Amino acid sequence: KMFLNLTTLTELDISNNLLRQIDSFTFMYLINLKKLYLMRNQIRTIKRYSFYNLRNIVKIDFSFNKIEEIKEYHFNNLVNLQLLMLEGNRIINIDKNSFKNVPNLFRLDLELNDISALKENKFPFVIYLEEMFLSNNKIKYLPPNFFDNVQVSFLYLDKNHIKEINENVFFNRFDLRALNLSDNHIESISSNFYNSNDTSFNEKSKLEILDLRNNKIRNIYFISNQYLRKLMYLDLSYNFIEHINK
Repeated sequence: KMFLNLTTLTELDISNNLLRQIDSFTFMYLINLKKLYLMRNQIRTIKRYSFYNLRNIVKIDFSFNKIEEIKEYHFNNLVNLQLLMLEGNRIINIDKNSFKNVPNLFRLDLELNDISALKENKFPFVIYLEEMFLSNNKIKYLPPNFFDNVQVSFLYLDKNHIKEINENVFFNRFDLRALNLSDNHIESISSNFYNSNDTSFNEKSKLEILDLRNNKIRNIYFISNQYLRKLMYLDLSYNFIEHINK
């Protein structure tokens, strides 16, 4: 009952301490809390109901801890949560229902973790995000169906170990506005990596920024993709391109 008398608290910063875990019901009396900062601790474990009753929480920052897995109950029913910062942990796995009851999540930061595999149809429900950061992980392969239920405007996959972009990886991604794939090991990109079976996709598509710098790309046939007509910025610097065909 440490926070029993702090019901008016809206912001709590416990960063840069020696916390190792977050126990159940730790913050249950902080009914007006909006921002919680827990970065740069030693946190490995988040217990069930750790964030119970935080119905007004908007931002949680867990950056630079030692979390290895995101369980489906960690952030359950945080209906007003908009920003979740998990940068700089040791995350390997994310349970498929982890963000099921977090309908207002705006930004999800998973940068600088140990994620090596993205599983097909990972999320059985739709996640609506403005920004998703998967930079600086160990991702080698993008499965065709991973982003089916992830509606995101700004997607960062830079500084991974991706070698190729296959057909339909970004199928029906009407909402995608910026895609960063820089600093990978990409050698080939399918001409149909970004496509749709919707006849109106040409009008609805929003992709304006495509960053492919510092890869191993040799040919750029993929830029003839008819759905890239709205591109405003394309970076192909620091690749192995030898010829540009007419």
